[in-house]
Amino acid sequence: MKQFLKDLPALLEGCLLVALGLVFLDSSNLLSGGTAGLAFLSHALIPELSFGQVFFLINLPFYWLGYHRLGPGLLLRTFFCVTLVSVLADLFGGLVQLHLAYPIAGAVFSAMLLALGISMLFKAGGSLGGVNILGLYLQQAMDWPAARVILAIDILVMLLATLVYGWQSVIYSTLCVTLMGLLLGRHFKPPAVTVEPQTSPSQ
Repeated sequence: MKQFLKDLPALLEGCLLVALGLVFLDSSNLLSGGTAGLAFLSHALIPELSFGQVFFLINLPFYWLGYHRLGPGLLLRTFFCVTLVSVLADLFGGLVQLHLAYPIAGAVFSAMLLALGISMLFKAGGSLGGVNILGLYLQQAMDWPAARVILAIDILVMLLATLVYGWQSVIYSTLCVTLMGLLLGRHFKPPAVTVEPQTSPSQ
């Protein structure tokens, strides 16, 4: 608990930046990859649910994988971050009105905000779960490289997005995802994840 309280300011700041990045994406009619991208797609198809609600719900199944593979510490921080980003994204979506003349500006600004926010979460021992948890799970369970799993899902999200957003938005969205990945890969490294083995009842 003491370590969590120590890391709490960085977790809050990271979630704030991520939520702002998502607002920039939405105002430019763009989307990201991974779980957030799936949430954007689902929100477009089911407008009755807000982005934050969909983002929170989509992450729920991944917590089971996180519990069995990543341990309760990272799982609780991930749940905290996902919940806070869900709330902040909906809150900012109603309070902040952005009108960007050029989609490329939205792609670049969003990539910078998302990369900075996610890097802060990484350094504070948090994450936004979802596809990242799935990638780590498959890497540990089936020896599939997590980076390739995440990339494959990002590509699938972008292909599906062409049916909803159109090619122009997908091209700029791909630019955002690529730039964000480059920024994270060049300047920030997530901490190594320690898998906490589960003890069987017989032990």
